[in-house]
Amino acid sequence: MELHALRNAMLTRWKASLDALCNASEAWGWLVLVVACANVTAFVVNYSNPVVSSDAWYFLDTFVRKALDGTLTIGDYFARRVGLDHAQPLRKLILLGELNYFHLDFRTEAMLGVACALLCLLMIRKVMRWVDGPAVASPVLLWAAAITVVFSLNSSGVWTWPLVCSAYTTYVLLFAFCMTLWRGLANGTLGWLILSALILDLAADDTAMLATAAAWLALGVVALRSPQVRPHAWKCALVLLLCLVVGRIALAMLYHVPDYASMPLGARVAKLASAFVDGGWWQWWAIPLASSVAYILPLQSMVGDGALAVQLVIGALLALAHLWFWWRALRKSPINAPMFVGVLLMLFFYALLAGIIYGRIPTYGNGYLNQSRYVMFYGFNLIALLLMCAGDMRTVQASTRAKGFLVASACIALVALQLPYSAKAWRSAPYGSLYHQKMARQIWYMADHGTLPPEKCLPLLTVCGYSEQTRKDLIHMLQVHRLNVFSPEFQRANRMMRKPPPY
Repeated sequence: MELHALRNAMLTRWKASLDALCNASEAWGWLVLVVACANVTAFVVNYSNPVVSSDAWYFLDTFVRKALDGTLTIGDYFARRVGLDHAQPLRKLILLGELNYFHLDFRTEAMLGVACALLCLLMIRKVMRWVDGPAVASPVLLWAAAITVVFSLNSSGVWTWPLVCSAYTTYVLLFAFCMTLWRGLANGTLGWLILSALILDLAADDTAMLATAAAWLALGVVALRSPQVRPHAWKCALVLLLCLVVGRIALAMLYHVPDYASMPLGARVAKLASAFVDGGWWQWWAIPLASSVAYILPLQSMVGDGALAVQLVIGALLALAHLWFWWRALRKSPINAPMFVGVLLMLFFYALLAGIIYGRIPTYGNGYLNQSRYVMFYGFNLIALLLMCAGDMRTVQASTRAKGFLVASACIALVALQLPYSAKAWRSAPYGSLYHQKMARQIWYMADHGTLPPEKCLPLLTVCGYSEQTRKDLIHMLQVHRLNVFSPEFQRANRMMRKPPPY
């Protein structure tokens, strides 16, 4: 009896603590934001890769070269490679700024990515609170959880690779698009929707196409549930179609993609079927869902060989959460802004995942789902779930305490997980810096030895696979203009002082 009474007392105290947290002051949310943002900012400043590497060599050859010799045209901002590539005009604008003002130090775009991630979080906060009527509880815990999703070091590779974290410049446009779409749906205001949709279509290429498709489906969900807004939903859908058509025509006029030989559809389908049988039937859903909470690398350092089992459990729990999400989304009751944006983002997450599976799995196999940069994409499913919870709090009664208890516990656990993730990321990051310094030394080596690639050229130095003349031209261009590793300012800022050969 004493044990039973003690257990009941502990549960009562825990529930009381959760009730207090659910109604916590907004100051707690701002505190989480400040701490998380400061942590990621310091991490990026110290450990984001500043050296020209990987895709940056392609941009150096096709864009920076033209910017330096004065032959740059508007079409070059929208140029893209053949295959599953996309136009990146925002990336080119950032690159131009780095060239003109920061000696081509790629940490600049990483810092811009942090700033845009912060803007995304402020917009998420706005959406969570963008409803009429009193809330069952303050959304501060939900916002705190969203902060940790965006600013997580669960996959530190998101923040050490500037090209990846600068994708938040596009996601700012995506969240603005979601907000203006809701405004157009709620009150028929279409001016801002037209502007945001056109900007997204021109700046984000295929990402905009996925977002538009997700928006159409989300509008269909709203029209199904709320007949009174169907006229506005039809108008918004038509506006999105027209903006998409205008955007695609403009992109086609600005740049013509050369013909290329892609994998035949039959071969791609056959490889997908083989990958599905060979573990894809569970990996295609379990890895993305679980990685959004617990990426495999930090999880292995925490639980060792049990990491895969833990991921399966997390993936299964999130799959159940997705079932609840769609049960709630399709119920016959009014939908509000957080719920609508949540539905749109969840559909966008599914579209991104389908694109990865269709475009990458046939070539690289199921293991490619564990790429560290994809954790950023996987996080959209958590943001969507949190938005649905925020909207749900505005429509349910206080009798659903069990659900509130569960949601609050999940948010607290998600926030708490960031402590071991951050600790591991900060411990392992210095090894990444050594890799960046070795890349710099190898570039200097090629500059001093006729641009011949070193025997053990690092994988991220894709310039080693270029023709000898192209390597010579690109490295000579960096030297002449004192850019990146050849800039004294860059060397001092990144503690990469060039030493006399040999390297």
